[in-house]
Amino acid sequence: MKTYNKNVISMLIVTCTLLCISMFGILIMNVIDSMVAPINHVEFEEEKVLEKEDNNIQWNVSFDYEKISYYLLSDETLEENFYLDNIPTEYGDAFLYYTEDKKEMRPYFFALMMHESNGFTAFRHKNKDGSYDYGPSQLNSNNIKNENFKKWYNPKDESHITNRYCFYMVMSMNFYWDLVNKYGYDYAFYAYNGGERTVRLIKNKSSRSASLVKAVKAYDAAVRKQMQLAEINLKKYVVQKRAEHIKELQYKMTEDFNDIRLTTLLEQPVKYESTNNSILQDTNEFGNHNIFYIRREDLLQFEIKEGVVVGETIIGTLNI
Repeated sequence: MKTYNKNVISMLIVTCTLLCISMFGILIMNVIDSMVAPINHVEFEEEKVLEKEDNNIQWNVSFDYEKISYYLLSDETLEENFYLDNIPTEYGDAFLYYTEDKKEMRPYFFALMMHESNGFTAFRHKNKDGSYDYGPSQLNSNNIKNENFKKWYNPKDESHITNRYCFYMVMSMNFYWDLVNKYGYDYAFYAYNGGERTVRLIKNKSSRSASLVKAVKAYDAAVRKQMQLAEINLKKYVVQKRAEHIKELQYKMTEDFNDIRLTTLLEQPVKYESTNNSILQDTNEFGNHNIFYIRREDLLQFEIKEGVVVGETIIGTLNI
């Protein structure tokens, strides 16, 4: 019985010793934390609410609307919108979807369709030999009936096919892309219009089939003229839409920022970490005031005395 009591007392002494050491360690760590300021953090000592009648708060915000516009709306997106606005609805989505892996072809094939369909107004044409041309790319019925042609150039899937003319357009795009890979963009229009043998005739400067060669050269020139016109229209479109987007941003961000400015709650303590997407720095340029510079990928500059917008970035806060 005496041995048991000694063991109990020993265990209690060891437990109390370990507990004291642990508490002392925690105390030391807290002292160290209070002495060393956290890197890339900013803390506010007191809570403050900014309201309409508080005229002592000075705000200054400067947005680079052009950079923000490019950040939110790329030139590539505007180019895709241009095609959607200029190609009939039943073909536009399919055109973008089935050229996703060959975007460089888009201006060439768009011009080809503009010429073949007379500006997307003619989708069926009867030829002298009794065959028909169908769709915006005027695919010939002889190709449509050819089993090998179908095997080689049918769409990869039919998820964006809206009708049979749309189907023929995608077949034509795959066919044209094959011609580009074989002969390059310099000769692909010749092959598309007059057959692959016209490429050999033109390359060899043959005097045979002079009328055919003349016709396909005229075709090539007409399509390239459409390309030049489309390029001019695309540039105008991008400039116009970019200006409209910037104007929309100027209105939206100014209105939203004013709403945020008038009632902003500063939680206590407020902490911000410096990350790749959001940088908060204390500049202390105005004596005892806390001045902050918030940057999101160089899109804007934002200064505020005695306050800060709650949220990771002003971009996130404005929800744009």
